[in-house]
Amino acid sequence: MEGVWSAIVRPGLSGQESLTVDETLATYTSGGAFASHSESSSGTLEAGKRADFVVLDRDPHDVKPDELRSVRVLQTFISGELVYGS
Repeated sequence: MEGVWSAIVRPGLSGQESLTVDETLATYTSGGAFASHSESSSGTLEAGKRADFVVLDRDPHDVKPDELRSVRVLQTFISGELVYGS
């Protein structure tokens, strides 16, 4: 979430160089899959794709930008299997 916070707040830079929450999350998900040439199997939650996702303690859309750093991952799933959390 440190990277999400940084992309949105852009400390030390102009506000014109910041991303929205949606743009930032897309960069980490579908953008990352595109960059690694795996968009046909990951990057979005769709039937037939790997179910790689996290469960957060809060919705990043519902917190102030400066609070994004404190959003915590409760669970991590890779290929639909819980690998972190309970």
